[in-house]
Amino acid sequence: MRTYLPNYEDKKEKRAYMNPPKNIQEIVEPIKPFIEALISIDSMSLSCMVPNWQTCEDSVLQVLKSDPATLSIPPEEGFRAISYNSNDEEQEYLPQGWKFPMMYVYQTKATSWDVDLFLWGEQGLSDLAVSLVIQDTPAGPRITELHDIRVQ
Repeated sequence: MRTYLPNYEDKKEKRAYMNPPKNIQEIVEPIKPFIEALISIDSMSLSCMVPNWQTCEDSVLQVLKSDPATLSIPPEEGFRAISYNSNDEEQEYLPQGWKFPMMYVYQTKATSWDVDLFLWGEQGLSDLAVSLVIQDTPAGPRITELHDIRVQ
């Protein structure tokens, strides 16, 4: 799993103030309900959404409780603030006024993506980031693994 620490000065020319293509939006669809369940610490929903939730629940909750920021649901446009990397070609999709993405999506296989996702606090993007794996399934994209949650 890669952890992406962006250098925005080098990437300005790759920014596009537009919505991501439909296929990328579909990949990240499971993220919004995941964030809602994570913020409300709904362990029942999280265990249904994330197969390895039971094994990482304690460490995730410890990080969430140790962070002084109050997390909240990001604005809708945050779910369209995406940096997408496929075959080492990167493209950023940013809603108007956004300077950097909320999530970084890396295609690792034809139907699998690593996602680094910044959580949202009262003042905007939080310094907490979650790393997940999303895979395409017959029922659509699903979170198949939660790697970690960490302070960036």
